[in-house]
Amino acid sequence: MKNTFYVYVLKSAKSNKKLVGFTNDLDRRVKEHQNGEVESSKDLLPLDLIHMEIHTNEEDARKRQAFLNSKTGQDYLMNYHNAG
Repeated sequence: MKNTFYVYVLKSAKSNKKLVGFTNDLDRRVKEHQNGEVESSKDLLPLDLIHMEIHTNEEDARKRQAFLNSKTGQDYLMNYHNAG
């Protein structure tokens, strides 16, 4: 989809650390992470995609990524994924 941006959260099965990212090609980016091609995540393998959001505006996606990387955003993710 053109002008589609994804904010994603990967979780390390090794350390439980969460990594928040942003891309315009989710499948490619997740594969890069899972194949150890991304410096920031290669020591965290294996990784699971635990959260994904779609945005039609790059600026909004970048702002959301920044929020999810904040303490408030991390609390939001914990509550969101523990609900239900």
